[in-house]
Amino acid sequence: MSTHSFTQYVYYSTTLGYLLAVNAFVHTICLLFELVNATFLITHHQPTRRYCYSIIAPYIFAVTLQAIIILMKAVDLLFFRYRILPTREYVVVLVLIGSIFAGALALWGWIARDNEIIAFCNPPLGLAPQVSRFWSMANVVVNSAVVAVYVVIIALVHFNGNTSAYRENRKVIRRLKAIVIIFVCSWYMAILGVNLGYVLGFSPEGVAIWQSNMVFFALVCYTQAFYVCIWRSPEYRTAFMEQLHMMVYWKQKRRAPTIGFVTLSKSRRLTTTMTSAK
Repeated sequence: MSTHSFTQYVYYSTTLGYLLAVNAFVHTICLLFELVNATFLITHHQPTRRYCYSIIAPYIFAVTLQAIIILMKAVDLLFFRYRILPTREYVVVLVLIGSIFAGALALWGWIARDNEIIAFCNPPLGLAPQVSRFWSMANVVVNSAVVAVYVVIIALVHFNGNTSAYRENRKVIRRLKAIVIIFVCSWYMAILGVNLGYVLGFSPEGVAIWQSNMVFFALVCYTQAFYVCIWRSPEYRTAFMEQLHMMVYWKQKRRAPTIGFVTLSKSRRLTTTMTSAK
């Protein structure tokens, strides 16, 4: 993959945009369902796994799907030149494949529910132990594949570029490295931490607390689309600032009639006074 090919893909392909939009929507679902566990913690209620899973089943589906979409974005970036399907049909096929895997795992989790009381209502504990182990290990495999694909892309851009495109190569490689670093420090770290809880030999209570604290890394993953886009994209920053200005303008517009009346009244009084003085 040459640097020119990469930049062409980034600027002219809408596939990445569609996948980012789907992933942002799925991340929103994940963020909303984190409120379920927060509610249980605030109310000091420890639910059974059966009751917990009946609430967070859509969360299990969404969090599994987002991991697959992250892999698909990386693979699509590597092999985009060989794509033969139209963009929309192609995106639908990718999301459908990820949905089948996520749906099958969510269904397995539903079937394997039990009445054990759990300390936290989140994916690692809401899933039955055997399903949770498979889910976490599968995510480690998927995440490792994501990192491997991005390393291959970085290597191809680095070694296939020519001297005249050296500056452009460096810019592309920096962007790819930023993607990898953010991914490793968020979702990869969250899932790796979940599996590390089993390896460290903690007690069941210790494992539950350890795995639940990995949510901090997961939250970084769920919110990264907004912050990364604002940071890296002038277009997104401009659109965001326009939205803020629209909100401020709307608030000012609501106050405008009163302000305008007062200003107009003062102006009339001032004019009258000046006329009288003359």
